[in-house]
Amino acid sequence: MPLCMGRSVRRHPMSSPVPRDPAVAVLPRSPERATALGQTGARAAVIVYPAADPAYRALAEQVAAAVAAQCGRPPECIADTALLPERSTPLPDGHRRRPLVVLGSLNTNRVLLPLYANFLCSTDAVYPGGDGYDLRTLVNPFGTGSNLILAGGSSLRGVARAVEQLVAVLAQSGPSATVPWLLKVELDPGIAADLARWPYTSLEDTTALQALRARGLQFITEPIRLIGAYTLMWSWTGDVRYAQVACDQLRWLNTMMVDGYGDWHYLAERFMRAVPLLIAGGFLTDAEVERTDHLLLLTALANQDEWWRMRLGEPPLGHRHHGKGTYEFLLIARYLRDQARPTPALHQLCDRWIAECCAFLDAIAVARLDDQDDESTLNNLATLYRYALGQERHEFFTSGNARLVAERCLALHDNNGAGCGQGGYGESQGLYLQQEATIQNCTSSRSSQNGDRSTSTSVSSAFRTSGSHSRPSSLARLSAMANSRAALSLMSRSVRCTATRRVPSDFTIWQSSRP
Repeated sequence: MPLCMGRSVRRHPMSSPVPRDPAVAVLPRSPERATALGQTGARAAVIVYPAADPAYRALAEQVAAAVAAQCGRPPECIADTALLPERSTPLPDGHRRRPLVVLGSLNTNRVLLPLYANFLCSTDAVYPGGDGYDLRTLVNPFGTGSNLILAGGSSLRGVARAVEQLVAVLAQSGPSATVPWLLKVELDPGIAADLARWPYTSLEDTTALQALRARGLQFITEPIRLIGAYTLMWSWTGDVRYAQVACDQLRWLNTMMVDGYGDWHYLAERFMRAVPLLIAGGFLTDAEVERTDHLLLLTALANQDEWWRMRLGEPPLGHRHHGKGTYEFLLIARYLRDQARPTPALHQLCDRWIAECCAFLDAIAVARLDDQDDESTLNNLATLYRYALGQERHEFFTSGNARLVAERCLALHDNNGAGCGQGGYGESQGLYLQQEATIQNCTSSRSSQNGDRSTSTSVSSAFRTSGSHSRPSSLARLSAMANSRAALSLMSRSVRCTATRRVPSDFTIWQSSRP
């Protein structure tokens, strides 16, 4: 049942439409969801496997053989560390333009780091969990027109099962070895049960859910919240009912909006994470894609001169509205340039917007604090971790700045995750502290790992404390995945920590010796 049933449709124009140069526009497009693995030359496919275990090479060769059986040519197989010698090494541009088959998970394959940070995949030590598998197509993940097929799992056996599924699909693919869009997941039963119980994505329009939705402070807040949450739940489970709810909300929203989505710098990210996934899944018609792209363009044009949209990498650096707003404006600009089909004039404008946003966000990463409202610093700086990883601005980590931010955050929290905050309405209400302590502490650990060995560290380990030997609550784990994707905090395999007791399940946040 669509969760927007019963609403009256009233078109909602913005108060003052922004005049627009007709040369700045988005053009109709038909996203390419299939992936041709039998091409040659600069478009030849590449299979990237984890270097950590020789068994992954054997799995890669199985995929290569399946492709060769169709087109007569096996793709190149290459280890992730050969392409990315360091975790801070970006994927070479030439490989971004090729169809890729990537084996493994965040824990084992370096190629997945920015894709994971951008919510395009979630495969790590906890998802899909156990020996479950995750076989999916990432449509145009690098903005080059080429797709990526992930054959993933939390374990070697899980990856092997994903490869088995992919080989079976390839056997039916024909001479071009063209693979249709894929989303085949099998979850560990515990993860599947947790996701099904999560209260924020109910498939029944209950009274309790209606009450929850009534919290929206703005007229478009709740549809955007639902679009984001239900899209991610579909992406994690493969259950199309969640995607259908999200699409119903998007269609309703697009019917009501006329001149853009308004000033929504605290709402844009959840929307911008969802829309590419829904388009990739084939749920929207080309006309609906064009309508969404057009409204996003109008939103960007209307918001480009808002007080919170920063352009320069110099003081004043503002507060969380500037940091989060500029980051979310960056996501819109990247979408319009890399995912939509912009005219040359719009492409040039997006290039300028992106450069301005990055200059400002890089400056905050160096400063490591607000200069206008330090009470919101932790909330603001938590954005930098998603920004630095997703946009591949690795200097935030390699410079040591990310670790320094984490140390400041840790100084305000005890071993059970409780924090005193720095004051301010947000911190005093506990809106941000635990979420951002997890992000900032654990993500920083990625820059100080010993090797690339996969361990059992997962989202849930970020919620273990020295006072509890049981699994974290389902709500805590799912809130981490959906609200902050605390899995982002586990960009490597383990968190540098000390245990106060000699119990394997203990987890204690280490304390900095620095003042």
